[in-house]
Amino acid sequence: MCGFLGELNVNEIDQENFLFANKLIECRGPDSTIFDQLSLDKNNQWKCSVAFNRLSIQDLNNNANQPMKSNEFNSVLLFNGEIFNHSSLRKNLEQLGVVFKTKNSDTEVVLNGIGKFGISFIEKLIGQYSIVYFDLANLQIHLARDRLGQKPLFFKLEDRLLRFSSNLKSLLVLDKKYSINVNSYLQYLELGVIPSPFTLFDNLMKVEPGQIITVNLNNLKLTATKKKYWNLMEKVDEKNFNLDDFLNTLENSVEIRTQADVPIANFLSGGIDSSLIIKSQKHRGVNSSTFTVGYNEKEFDESKWAKIVSNKYNTNHHEEILSYDDISKSVDASIEAFDEPYSDPSTVPSYCISKKISKNFKVAISGDGGDELIGGYVRTSKYMLSKSQKYNFDYLYKLQPPIFGTGSNLLLHSNSFYNSYLSFFKDEKFIDFLKKETPNYGNFFEIDESISDYKKTLIIEYKLYLSEMMMLKVDRTSMANSLEVRSPFVDHRLVEFVLRSKNDYFDPKNPKKIFKEYLHQDFDKKFLDRKKMGFVFNIKKYVFDNFNLIYEDISTLIDYDENLTNIKKLNNFPTRINANRIWRIKFLNTYLNSINSLLKR
Repeated sequence: MCGFLGELNVNEIDQENFLFANKLIECRGPDSTIFDQLSLDKNNQWKCSVAFNRLSIQDLNNNANQPMKSNEFNSVLLFNGEIFNHSSLRKNLEQLGVVFKTKNSDTEVVLNGIGKFGISFIEKLIGQYSIVYFDLANLQIHLARDRLGQKPLFFKLEDRLLRFSSNLKSLLVLDKKYSINVNSYLQYLELGVIPSPFTLFDNLMKVEPGQIITVNLNNLKLTATKKKYWNLMEKVDEKNFNLDDFLNTLENSVEIRTQADVPIANFLSGGIDSSLIIKSQKHRGVNSSTFTVGYNEKEFDESKWAKIVSNKYNTNHHEEILSYDDISKSVDASIEAFDEPYSDPSTVPSYCISKKISKNFKVAISGDGGDELIGGYVRTSKYMLSKSQKYNFDYLYKLQPPIFGTGSNLLLHSNSFYNSYLSFFKDEKFIDFLKKETPNYGNFFEIDESISDYKKTLIIEYKLYLSEMMMLKVDRTSMANSLEVRSPFVDHRLVEFVLRSKNDYFDPKNPKKIFKEYLHQDFDKKFLDRKKMGFVFNIKKYVFDNFNLIYEDISTLIDYDENLTNIKKLNNFPTRINANRIWRIKFLNTYLNSINSLLKR
């Protein structure tokens, strides 16, 4: 994994500020940093500065450094990610006469593949990536992002200016100022995240998952076209589900993610998903190094289950037992790791375990995405079971005071799919509590009505939770510690498999049964059927133990929005939901304070 930054401008570029903006990305690629000035047109009307920070994982030779240039195709590539099928793609290109300078670089495969076939070549890639490709022959710049949003790509585009970066804060530094987008702010208050293509700030955008943005250099004016090369709804079908084919694809997904020129570690929670990956590796003779976070508080501790898995598959196991004080001390550092606001408290333990792994490894494999793949979340089962007992509780929902919770248990029984399933994500009651208007999401949540309810839940899980939330958390907490995370369940071939198949593999009374069947010979029912815990810490205790300090800390944000004074009332009802709401405000305030410090340097 890596991180890059670039600016294209008709005016002179502030190089000192550019260098400082790049420092925010160096953690994504601490092995080498290269700055370059690109010549884009014959008359040198456009100034172009780029910076690339490399985390060397595939082909450690300096020949694989970036920016990578091709004289044959007159192109330049900045590439952040990993392509897991690069070897087979290289062979195909070599058979077509393409000459490579490196021995094993996936970057050069992307460079030459796009040069040979055009930007549509990225549809052949299996992996996680963000790409900026300079097609100098046609005076075009392509910005592209992987199908499921695993790698970030931010940009600012004006008539005579293009900036792009792996880090949103870097673009803010280049701008030297910011203005908060009111609708994005409301989205954050309701969702705890801001979905693509928007950010918290005016004029700074995200490339969407599965999207290509092509910028044309027309004399002294930039124009852009956008294309979605991968769309979830276009993959939906009702073909028979073949378990053997599914498991073969899954095992291949695990196998190709264990290929690297450096050692690889594994996250091991002791849950079904991470345990399945360890078993798959063991079958192929891979001796895994596993890492687990444990807690002194038994209510949140799953380390005993991870030990069972480690003992079963004889892994080289490492355990990090965190006390309440350990977590508390890591809160601000974990928030500092984020370049955009995201309020899931699991970011804190995720940051801690990534920091632990990165002391000896550059790459780790995780079980993220398993629940999204086969409807494994409790919310999915609750929703599907509720369909047989629909009641109109919408009127009761309207009567529930916001301070008592989100009301999702009432909306669950709504006749509307959107009211029902999205209630697990949206906190509309918090918006009411803060006396705010409902944010506008455009067509983000629109799903073809002909699609079955179960498939709709998968699409929401992938489009919102996995792409906009889970992958954001995984990328930022790991890359802040110079660690690349690979997620075998987050493979577009698997996603397409379940979307095109009938859902007879899904049992709401026995979630993830096909994964359990894969593991049943190795573990008993107590292990396989235990209640899912999630990667959490005692957020309720942290928030209400520190409420006065938190409230004092967010005073600057309250100056921006006086309605936030209402959160003081939440201290009278110390529930987990209210703790999450307060955390949401604390996260945003700490995040904005970090930006203000950068801009005042």
